[in-house]
Amino acid sequence: MGNELKTSVFDKKVRFLGAGVTGKVDLFKGKSLYAVKAYDCKEKYESSEEYKQRVSHEYEVLNKLDHFNVIKVYKFTSSKFNSKVSLYMEYGGSTVTEMLKKTETSEILCMYKQIINGVHYLHDNNVCHRDLKFDNVLMNEEGYIKLIDFFDSSTKPESYGIVGTDRFVAPEVFSKIKYNGLISDIWSLGIMLYYIHFKKYPWKLAQLDNHGYKDFLDHGLDLNGVPSGVKTCLQNMITTDDKRWNIDKLIENEWIDQLHSCKLGIPCGYDHSRLFK
Repeated sequence: MGNELKTSVFDKKVRFLGAGVTGKVDLFKGKSLYAVKAYDCKEKYESSEEYKQRVSHEYEVLNKLDHFNVIKVYKFTSSKFNSKVSLYMEYGGSTVTEMLKKTETSEILCMYKQIINGVHYLHDNNVCHRDLKFDNVLMNEEGYIKLIDFFDSSTKPESYGIVGTDRFVAPEVFSKIKYNGLISDIWSLGIMLYYIHFKKYPWKLAQLDNHGYKDFLDHGLDLNGVPSGVKTCLQNMITTDDKRWNIDKLIENEWIDQLHSCKLGIPCGYDHSRLFK
């Protein structure tokens, strides 16, 4: 989308933000704050060009997107022979993972509604995230959510391969050679909603050898005490891929539609900035 960022050799690294399986991210300050993701070195089996093509995928996906709930990308740089490859992005804030433990459910649902809005935008543009989880959701002090880490994303609904984080991965990702990445994202959103209400995950892995998942297949989800609107959503998100809602059905659901959330320039009513103090 061609977002402009002016950087200088005099810009200073403020702090380390985090690391994942693909690289590490640092926060820099120049004329503004920005994040730089430095990708890990190429694999032995890759040529320099193959490596650059693999790691540039994230930039190519994000560069075509423009939504305030999706992290903004500025530029992609590579050194001679592609020995150092970096992605420059806006600073999106802190992951919501730790905030979940000290925030009441109604405030967390503001975050969740924004996550859904971001995913709705992605799916409208045929982008499957394929690794939706709380660690890949940032929030800034204004209360705006940013979806991050598009390394494993796909621009085609037809998906292949096992990607994602165990607790959030849909069962068809393990059991099928080809699956719908858009629909598998909905499963991940369902697991997130389950955690928001129960403060625990239903299972470690959606496979038959996991007791919690096997119990779900035999008896369904135990949703005692869950409000009816939440129960309807969970039952239609955490289900087989042939019965699972798509993002349009989810966002049109009455309970989801009525959730209050921060919008650009319109706060939800909570002072989210206190979570950063």
